[in-house]
Amino acid sequence: MRIFSLLILCFPHSIGASDGDVNGSGNTDLSDVVTALQICAGMNLDASPESGEKIGLKDAIFALQVVAGLRILPGNPGGLGIPDDYEQTLISFRDSFPSMGDYESFVIQLPEIFDWRDKGVVTRAKDQRYIVTPPDDQGRCGSCWAFGAVGAFESKIMMAGGAEYDLSEQQQISCNRNNQYGCCGGYVNAALFWRYRGPVRESCSGYGDYNTGDSCGCRFAPPYIHCAEVFCDTLESCDELPYRTDRYYSVDTTDINEIKLSLSEDGPSPLGFDTYTDFQNFWNTGSPGEVYRHSDGSRSGGHIVLLIGWDDGKQAWLCKNSWGERGPNNDGTVWIAYSGHITDLRFVMANFTIKNTASVTTTTTSTTTTSSTSSSTTSTSTTIVLTTTTSIAPTTTTSFVPTTTTTIPIPDGLMWNYGNWNEKNWN
Repeated sequence: MRIFSLLILCFPHSIGASDGDVNGSGNTDLSDVVTALQICAGMNLDASPESGEKIGLKDAIFALQVVAGLRILPGNPGGLGIPDDYEQTLISFRDSFPSMGDYESFVIQLPEIFDWRDKGVVTRAKDQRYIVTPPDDQGRCGSCWAFGAVGAFESKIMMAGGAEYDLSEQQQISCNRNNQYGCCGGYVNAALFWRYRGPVRESCSGYGDYNTGDSCGCRFAPPYIHCAEVFCDTLESCDELPYRTDRYYSVDTTDINEIKLSLSEDGPSPLGFDTYTDFQNFWNTGSPGEVYRHSDGSRSGGHIVLLIGWDDGKQAWLCKNSWGERGPNNDGTVWIAYSGHITDLRFVMANFTIKNTASVTTTTTSTTTTSSTSSSTTSTSTTIVLTTTTSIAPTTTTSFVPTTTTTIPIPDGLMWNYGNWNEKNWN
């Protein structure tokens, strides 16, 4: 009765209170009811009960759960676009090669299909839609930027041979005030926060800002405001892991090959883009393997996902979203077309590497004192020798190396380890 009452509230002219008739003919069309539920839930704003669009069972169940209050849709997606330092930190892989021919010869060896999940370094898709569980549910907080940064860092720890961690998004939301705005949004450069602090575990921090976004009064244009109800100092008891962000850079997203080279070399990366109403509709109704290409709808904000692969056959990027292990592929991932969108999605990407500071060792030599004494004069000579040697073991990285039978001149320290290559561009 609760569901039917909600349907009447949403569509009083379409659903008769006396006989439950949806289309006026005495026969209830399930697709009409589900579409009505989707519109009521804010999932299908451009549709109408007369659209005739085929509705899947999972979408019917999800729409019912939303309207019944068992699930909620994310609020403001939270991606704020291009960060201020984007141009200053931009690097070009192309410029590192002796000639354009060398660059093109190398790029042509990249595989047609690439997926970091095949290397076992991509963590599960976290769920922002459940009201109560799991504990890392984003809820109404516009913190997709934090989920993107955390997902990338989790992957890079495993690429370096470390364990699989469930890291804290709350740490980013509460403590990162460097042009990140908590539940009011953020940018793809959030990993810079971990330059001087280590990430903490989700099990320690929890996720207290689940519904904070509704009370923030967030602004959708500068000047933005920071909003978080969980204070940073409440997380001080959480032990920081020894990993830190090492090199950070932004990527020229107008060049598909630049994106591929960064992704294959340095691992999964936050990817931001403009969102439109048809993206959320696609997430709820798309088919496995189908590619999202923006074709209609109004702009609904910005969003940040985790880029984990590509498929040239599909002409699309494979991204891990933070809206649970469902979506068109039923695993939390979504295919987004390289191009061909009716409006430019304005992709923005920033990648980074990490280092393990636990590899630092220190040795100190002892103090030596020498004394000599005569009958008439006492002379004391003290020599202190203090030698400290600090060594940092190089960070272990796992990189994709394409198979080749062609010898191509590659600049020293670039593929697949940058070394001091173009050091001035590293932030």
